[in-house]
Formats: sequence, C-alpha cells, structure tokens
Amino acid sequence: MSPRQSRVFTADTMQRVSCRAPHGKPQPEVWWEREGVRVPTEGRVYQEGSELVFSPTEQGDSGSYTCVAQNKAGRKTQDLTFTVATAPVWVTKPQDSYLEEGRPGYLHCHAQATPEPEVTWLRNNIIVMPEDSRFTVFPNGTLRINNVEVYDGQMYGCESKTEGGRLSGHARVYVLEKLKFTPTPQPSQCLELDKEVNIQYSGELPPHVEMRNGQLHFPKVTRSDAGNYTCIASNNLQGEIR
Repeated sequence: MSPRQSRVFTADTMQRVSCRAPHGKPQPEVWWEREGVRVPTEGRVYQEGSELVFSPTEQGDSGSYTCVAQNKAGRKTQDLTFTVATAPVWVTKPQDSYLEEGRPGYLHCHAQATPEPEVTWLRNNIIVMPEDSRFTVFPNGTLRINNVEVYDGQMYGCESKTEGGRLSGHARVYVLEKLKFTPTPQPSQCLELDKEVNIQYSGELPPHVEMRNGQLHFPKVTRSDAGNYTCIASNNLQGEIR
C-alpha cells in the first residue's frame, strides 16, 4: 500500500487520493475510513473505486484518514494525514509606529491560517535575515528591533503566506530621537579673550538651552570666570539633560 504519509491541499479545490492495494488472493477489498468511520460513496467527500475524493476541499477536512485493504487472509492499513491550507486572515496588521531611540521597538504582523503562516519581513524592500542580530522575528510574526537607532526610521513590509494564499502589509517607522549633546561638551576648557563655547544638541522636539544659540559667551575673560558651568537642554517630551 502506498499512499503518501501526509499531504497539503489548497482550500476549495478538487482533490483525489489513490490507495494502491497490496497483492493478495483473493483480491483485497479497499476502502477509506476517517476516525474509524467508512467514507461514503457519495457526497462532497466520497470514495470512488480505491480513490478518496474531495469535491471540493474545506478546512474541516484536515485530519487523519486510513486506507484499508482486506481479504480473508488478513487486513492491512495505511494512515494518511491531510492539511487543507487556508489563506491568511489579518489579526494584527502592521501599522505606522513611533519608536524610541535606544530602546527595543516592535512591529506586528499576525495572521491566522492553516497551517500556521510563514512570515517574512522586509526593510526598504530588503529581506530581514534571521541571522541579523539587530532584529528578532517571533513565531507569531512580530518583528522586534532590538535597539532602535535613528537610521531605523524606514519603511517596513511583511508577508504572511501559506499554500492557500498570502497577505502583505506595510508600516513606516518614525524614530523618536534621544535628547543628547552632539558631541558631549568637553569637561574642561582653557579660554582665551573673547572666546565662545559651542555646544550642539538634538532631540525629538527642539530643546530649550539655557544659553544663547547654544553658546556661552565671555565678552572679556577674567580669572573670576574660572569655575564650573552647566548646560541644560530640555523639552516637554523627553525631560532634560545636562
């Protein structure tokens, strides 16, 4: 007896599965069973000769079937598992997201189907490879950017597919940039006459800096100007840095 051990069908298609009986005298009778119940000779799922016919397949047809061959000398059986593949249906579609720089960020691509859909993520139309340590793809289709960087603000796409069909979705990532000095102010500086101290800064919202245009200006440097100075940059969204 030689039916295959397992097969995957697309939903809503006509399928025939043959069961070739073993040799024997007298010639064995062949029939199909599902969960111990003989498949009828008519209906949507029926037996025609030694063939099992699905006309058409439905999701509920997934399961185990048994081909039975029997004569007076004995009985042989062969089990076969069918999976009816359905097209994915969205549970959580990718959405445009604001992710914080320096923290993990998540994008979701969750669809339901039989069997479990295979999910592929793309970043600017380039496949996110499983071995890329910057990303983690979870079994439910969620993509984690392990440590969000400014350059991660890109267009992302995902595809969820089975043999029954596929879905695709897209989302743009906007990175909420950290409030930071660029570069960090030098801890100590020796000033000359009429010298300016320049400090650059960046953040998601324009920071308020307690200096004029990011510059601390000494019209005339004197010994009394020596000491500790603190630059404070702040905005309503991200607090302050100093």
